[in-house]
Amino acid sequence: MSVSVIINDTLKFKVKVYPLSQYEHGADDVLILGTDGLWDVLSNQEVAEVVTGFLANCDPDDRHRHVLLSRHEHSCSRSELNFR
Repeated sequence: MSVSVIINDTLKFKVKVYPLSQYEHGADDVLILGTDGLWDVLSNQEVAEVVTGFLANCDPDDRHRHVLLSRHEHSCSRSELNFR
């Protein structure tokens, strides 16, 4: 399912719905919700590399590792933006 919002004949944004319950998820699987602030500076591949690299160095029992990952990802996108 996908929904688009059009205002004054201009596509403003597109909302996609993914049936996540249809897929198996592991302990290190994440769903990344990012705005253009992330995707303008990092590619899908770069984001995937940051995520897998970060989680590989985390204690799998750390309940806060996904929060730390979010902060790390934000930091990476800000650093990349400063280099452009």
